[in-house]
Amino acid sequence: MIFFREQKLKSIGYTIIRFQEGEVMNQLDDVKDQIVHAIYVLNEGMEQ
Repeated sequence: MIFFREQKLKSIGYTIIRFQEGEVMNQLDDVKDQIVHAIYVLNEGMEQ
């Protein structure tokens, strides 16, 4: 399900990464790694 706010942000070029509350509370290092990886992948796509 895509929310209106998410759809609006995507339409202006933002990338949305979602995490469950439990992941953020209990697996913060994994969440951080996923964010860093997403930034890396997005930057690679911009260079091409």
